[in-house]
Amino acid sequence: MTNTESVISVLVASPFAEDLEAFRLAFRAFGLDWRLVAVRDCREAWAALHRDSVDVVVVEEEFPDGIAWRDLIREIAEMRGCQAVIVASRLADERLWAEVLNLGGYDLLAKPFDRDELVRVIAMAARHSAQKHARAEQRPQRSLAVSGAVA
Repeated sequence: MTNTESVISVLVASPFAEDLEAFRLAFRAFGLDWRLVAVRDCREAWAALHRDSVDVVVVEEEFPDGIAWRDLIREIAEMRGCQAVIVASRLADERLWAEVLNLGGYDLLAKPFDRDELVRVIAMAARHSAQKHARAEQRPQRSLAVSGAVA
């Protein structure tokens, strides 16, 4: 990857300072000028999603504030956000990965983070978000009168 690629905006919701530092170091190591929005819990993530435009959301599996990543995925889907949601966990396994995908998440990142994997998954998730957004914009806006449903 090169720094000539478009800027990707990543919201990282984690109460762990070492997670946020891992993202900063990975972006720097690859020379990426990606924008990092760091928050400590799901409530702050929800506020940031309403305030900032982001391409990818990375959310910790466990939060001390009692709000679960599952709730955040549902909320993002309801707001019709095109953000890809990635769950990060020290206990990443096939069961959790399947649950993330079944609930509409994009992927699962195992902790501690591998820099190459972190950057690869974020880049792919951002591409997925952009494609999802483009498809949403291309859908024709049909009114009921035009479709023949209303006489």
